[in-house]
Order: sequence, then structure tokens, then C-alpha cells
Amino acid sequence: NVAYAEGENVELSYDDVPDLTQRRAECGPTAAANSLISLVKRNGGEDLIPGDPQDFIENLKRHMNWTPENGTPPDDFVAGKNRWAAAAGVPIRTTKVGDTNGTGVIDSIRDALEKGDGVELRIKFGDADGTPKGGHMVTVTGLLQGEGQTYLEINDPATTDSGTETVEVRGISLTNYGPWNG
Repeated sequence: NVAYAEGENVELSYDDVPDLTQRRAECGPTAAANSLISLVKRNGGEDLIPGDPQDFIENLKRHMNWTPENGTPPDDFVAGKNRWAAAAGVPIRTTKVGDTNGTGVIDSIRDALEKGDGVELRIKFGDADGTPKGGHMVTVTGLLQGEGQTYLEINDPATTDSGTETVEVRGISLTNYGPWNG
């Protein structure tokens, strides 16, 4: 599912990524579960994931220091995924990419998808002057680029419909983004 050359269209897409629906404040562990279930299936380790996705999400929540009030603290997301992988004996390592202003993230997403890696994206919300107002995690399932436009295909744990959604990326911002459009 990879087509890329400098200056040409990019179409990377994985249709084997689940779209689990989160409960209150569970976007981080749910987005991680989507990626991990897909990665484990692609690499022949289905027995490492509990049969009930909610049991798996509960396990990830414990490793990610999740609380009902705050969800998963951003710094505990990557560390928690790595703690789960080590405890489960899954030979993966999660790394954080990008910086505080989001530059370079699209290139990192493209690189990860080209390698067949799982990708979760933390979306920061802010008011008009940039003051942080919270965040949300989604599972990235694809990247489409061409004619100066970039789109991400995401499985959003907050939307109840099952299926991939496409959002446009302009600079470091998402447009036409579902429940938080604008």
C-alpha cells in the first residue's frame, strides 16, 4: 500500500486497523489498542492480545497511569505502551516524534507508515490565542499527499461510527475534523 516519490503523490493506507470506540477519557489507550492489535496481527502474535478489546484497553490504562479525571498524561503514553510491550513480551518499541509546535510530524508519520509501523497522533486543542485547552489521541491509518495538499486517514476513538475518517492538514493544523471541527 505504498506509493511515493519526491514531488509525486503519496498514498499510504492500512485497512486492517480496528476502530474501537472509547469510553470517557480513554482516547489514549484506545488509540494505542487500535495500533497494537493491528501490528500484532500483521506480525503473527494474536495470542498476545486479550480476546476482549476492553480488557486490553484496561490493561493499557494501568500501564499508562490513566485516571478518569485526566485520561492519559502525555508523557505517560509512550512510556506506558513500552511498559505494556515489555510485560507482554512483545518486541516493539514506541518512540515519540515531532516537537512542541508540530513541525516535521507529517514526515515522521509518512516514514512510520512506509515501514508498516503503528501511528497514534496527539491532537492539541487551543483557543484563538493558542492557549492549550486539552488534547485527544487518534490512530493514524493513512496519509495522502498530492497537489500541495495533505490528508490523514484516522480512526478516531471518540466517534461512534466504525470506520476511517479523512482530515485535511494545513500547516500544523487539522481542518474539517469531526467532533471538534474548527
